[in-house]
Amino acid sequence: MHDRGLQIQLKKELVQQRRTLWANSLRKVVTRADAIDEFDGSLNQNFFRPTKIRFESSGKKWGSEQREKLLEGLEKLGVGEWAKMKEMFERELGEWSTLDLRGSFLSPCRARVFPRVAPVLHVFEI
Repeated sequence: MHDRGLQIQLKKELVQQRRTLWANSLRKVVTRADAIDEFDGSLNQNFFRPTKIRFESSGKKWGSEQREKLLEGLEKLGVGEWAKMKEMFERELGEWSTLDLRGSFLSPCRARVFPRVAPVLHVFEI
């Protein structure tokens, strides 16, 4: 009885090895070269790890007038209307891109930069 269980286990391992070899050989044909190991066809786990995106800082700082205009724009137009805010307050927010406006509002330091809206931000987070 013990031999039968051992035979079944060995057969399962052999089937698994064959499936792995088949999958790896197929990957070599259909997958990008940088996503797999070139020798055995196994997946390159580093390929699937997210990379950190780093944005260059321009060294510009938000002033109190700019913060007030951004808050006013949020009150009038709502979250997400960054281009309209930029148009509405061209003089104060003109040097900032729409991504800068969004990033300043949604950045981890938003509670410090925009303390008036920090308690209700959880409503907008995804």
